[in-house]
Amino acid sequence: MGGSLFAVLRVRPHGLRTRWSFAPGGPLAYLTGRKPLASTGLTDMAISFGLRTKRSWVSRERRLVRLYDG
Repeated sequence: MGGSLFAVLRVRPHGLRTRWSFAPGGPLAYLTGRKPLASTGLTDMAISFGLRTKRSWVSRERRLVRLYDG
């Protein structure tokens, strides 16, 4: 791959109130009766990978996340 790989992320997180329900014989049955530690919803999410990717919604205030430095 060579070089660096960047990802520009834009997301609006918000809290949620959730309730779990699992099939008694399913692989997640051990979670029955437990409450989630935290629940988060992501809306208006967009992600772009690459150095030369330009999108109209990317502004100077957005964070540029360095994922890989080869």
